[in-house]
Amino acid sequence: MRGDITLNFRTTVDPPLSHGGPPTDGGPTVIPRLSPSYPPIMVSAPTYPTLIPPLLSIPRLKYSAGQWFDEELRAIFKTKLGGKAKAQFEALLWDRKEGSFETLVEAMCAACKGEQRTRRIVALGKLSRLRKTDKQSVADFSIELERLTQKAYLELDEKSLVTTRLTFCTSSW
Repeated sequence: MRGDITLNFRTTVDPPLSHGGPPTDGGPTVIPRLSPSYPPIMVSAPTYPTLIPPLLSIPRLKYSAGQWFDEELRAIFKTKLGGKAKAQFEALLWDRKEGSFETLVEAMCAACKGEQRTRRIVALGKLSRLRKTDKQSVADFSIELERLTQKAYLELDEKSLVTTRLTFCTSSW
């Protein structure tokens, strides 16, 4: 599908990470780390902004705070991103990417919320201009109406969306 995002959670062995512990042979302590063994997760573009906060909590579940340094958590997190999520990560300011892991998570959530607002504004504009044409079937119009209302009103449940669509249809005819 076009516009899909892959978050790459696969079983691998990350390169050994060194940290400032006491040197064993004159060098830093090197500890190999295992990556989480999650299957690849496909997230469709319209739902991506609403799903990113739960997905960002996965590293916190696997790697408990206190056992890992922020540098290690950031490195693991970065290797798991793909597609649009990786592009959003790369677009973050340097101090956000290199700050604490919590700062990185907050910045990624903020980027997703900004994108979600933009998508919603575009969908609301298209929804306000949507009209059934003479050549268009009612089924095609209904499909387009459903697609736009889901983008424009992400926070509504299915019953509320149906009511919104019905109101829109009756007011435009």
